[in-house]
Amino acid sequence: MDRYQRVEKPREETPIDENEIRITSQGRMRSYITYAMSLLQEKGSNEIVFKAMGRAINKTVTIVELIKRRIVGLHQNTSIGSTDITDTWEPLEEGLLPLETTRHVSMITITLSKKELNTSSIGYQPPLPAEQVKAWTEFDYEGEGSPSGRGRGRGGRGRGRTRGVSGNGFVSAEYEDGGWDRNRGYARGRGRGRGRGFRGRGRGGYNGPQVDAQQDMGGYNQEPPFQGRGNRIIPSFSEEVMAFETSSPYKTKRLVVVVGGEIVEGVVVLDLMGRSMQLPEALNRGFTVVYCNAKAMDLLGQIFQFGESRAEPHSLLSAITLFRYFLLPQSSTGTTMEMNEDIIIVGAGIGGLTTCLGLHRLGLRSLVLESSDSLRVTGFALTTWKNAWRALDAVGVGDSIRQQHMQIQGLQVFSTISGQPTSEISFGGKWGIHEIRCVRRKVLLETLERELPRGSIRYSSKVVSIQESGHYKTVHLADGSVLKTKVLIGCDGVNSLVANWLGLDKPVDSGRSAVRGLVEFPDGHGLEPKFRQHFGNGVRHGVIPCGPTTLYWFLTFAPSVHGVDTEEMDQNPAKMKDFVLSKLGKVPQHIENVFEKTALDCMSCSPLKFRLPWKVATGHIYKGNVCVAGDALHPMTPDIGQGGCSAMEDGVVLARCLGEVLLRKPTREDGEGKDEECYKRISEGLEKYAKERRWRSFKLITTAYVVGLIQESDWKVVRFLRDKFLSGFLANLFLRMGDFDCGQLSIS
Repeated sequence: MDRYQRVEKPREETPIDENEIRITSQGRMRSYITYAMSLLQEKGSNEIVFKAMGRAINKTVTIVELIKRRIVGLHQNTSIGSTDITDTWEPLEEGLLPLETTRHVSMITITLSKKELNTSSIGYQPPLPAEQVKAWTEFDYEGEGSPSGRGRGRGGRGRGRTRGVSGNGFVSAEYEDGGWDRNRGYARGRGRGRGRGFRGRGRGGYNGPQVDAQQDMGGYNQEPPFQGRGNRIIPSFSEEVMAFETSSPYKTKRLVVVVGGEIVEGVVVLDLMGRSMQLPEALNRGFTVVYCNAKAMDLLGQIFQFGESRAEPHSLLSAITLFRYFLLPQSSTGTTMEMNEDIIIVGAGIGGLTTCLGLHRLGLRSLVLESSDSLRVTGFALTTWKNAWRALDAVGVGDSIRQQHMQIQGLQVFSTISGQPTSEISFGGKWGIHEIRCVRRKVLLETLERELPRGSIRYSSKVVSIQESGHYKTVHLADGSVLKTKVLIGCDGVNSLVANWLGLDKPVDSGRSAVRGLVEFPDGHGLEPKFRQHFGNGVRHGVIPCGPTTLYWFLTFAPSVHGVDTEEMDQNPAKMKDFVLSKLGKVPQHIENVFEKTALDCMSCSPLKFRLPWKVATGHIYKGNVCVAGDALHPMTPDIGQGGCSAMEDGVVLARCLGEVLLRKPTREDGEGKDEECYKRISEGLEKYAKERRWRSFKLITTAYVVGLIQESDWKVVRFLRDKFLSGFLANLFLRMGDFDCGQLSIS
């Protein structure tokens, strides 16, 4: 987008209720908490509402948890959603057209109420037990243990006049990081400030916590400056745990700080989604536990602004020192903590989540390690053939996903050169009518995640190394955590670390790339529920409905043949779109409109890689208690639409094979003998899995590669044979590859 500049949009001002607080990533946590407490305790509000977007969400959750631990009887209701923010770009060069891009931004609304809220709401949380709440007391800013101290200060209450926008210190406008805009207005008031440890005339008012305000703005706008006899401290909350995210320059992104006291097994930790959990679960979910005193806690808060690293260079150096001193995972003895898990799955993609859910259905717990901080959706949608639906039914989510996607009735194939149809088939198979749908990846992954027990996925957990440890495997994470497991399953994609550890050769570049896109038609797209494909001129492209208003499309090509740089094109969506439109060939206008109407941020370009099939046939796809599944096992080109489908097959087969060996009662009870027996059983189960999946994977990879070559070939002989004789054969090949039954999860 270097040839475009973003157009500044007029700011939209929306009214803000007195009890509504909008959190931004620049605002100070302490100021928000002080203002919220004043609303609930001094102004007599029965309810306050916190709203945040983007990076400010984690800060909001932490603020709410702290307030709940200061006021007894607060009911909570949390709702999470998203919104689209559209940016307009104007060209800097002549001949270019204005563009629009849309960003999807997460939103959260949390209501705290003294009165009971809707208990049937999915986001409802009852008040904390009274023994977990410590009544709010005014802070002594002059020094610990000096309740009667006096000093000069600014702040206090007073009537004032407002400049700019009135309300709770915020303008309701779009902010660049997905949050609300910085405060453009401020309040002024005069009055005598009163408080424990400070007195004086100052500027104040009840206009809410200010963003990046001057230090002399006190009262309820911001905490007062610290003047008097003591040092700046925060109260020491004995055995209290606070959690928040940091932009760590050292090791960790997730942080749990224990202020005072020692952490014990029963201590309650606050997670970043606003729910309480015990220490072991916190460790499993990727939090780093930090033991430090109140002064160190205060310094961390100053440097990282409770979630956003906004430190000057000298402060950043201090922060790195602090992280080296405090932020290595420790036990109470100061040694690195090593956690044990029976089964670890690396990667929360389709294969990883299907495997985890399959194990859960059999009563086996597993932990999924995901390197990103949330579910990653690579691509927009995938075609799910009959084999995929059998797998989804086996893990119990098929019906839920069916309800959200249209069933495809047939396949139509056209020539991009003549524009004429070359073949058409209806979807029938040897087990009856074929069930084909185009499923949005986001819907699929979220459905699988929703069925898993809480704590099954540990985010921000990048695996950096794997080591042998007797009959176990030791997994080291980027944040310094160490986990020991009986079974290690690699579902970590094309560039799999686990596959590399097993000695599998890396996938090779096919010499082809794919552009994929998703487009919405609010009034309906009007296309038949059929999969439409076009071949010729060295490209293959297709359109398939996800539902009545959503279409998924793709275009595959060889960059070397067409003289394009895919990396450059992926960075320039406008150029990518122009390329796609130029390669469509002879297509009807309504099909061209599908590509034309696709938003620039709903397109992506990536190279197509695959593992050489003979490497799968002869390589180590399992070794002892380690194996791979999904793209980590069989990366393939998308020409028969079986990449994601076969990953679901893997998950069901793998869960069943492990269940058969792990659910049998052990014959040995002694420690070493029991571990050895368990290891042998696991190896036996993974060997059975490898036998079932090795040749299926070989067949899929080979078929996909050959089909892709034929479909995109521009040789006259191949083109003639394809259009006249092979078109129907290739279309039926899709059905034959999808006519596969991975079996049920039941164990004999």
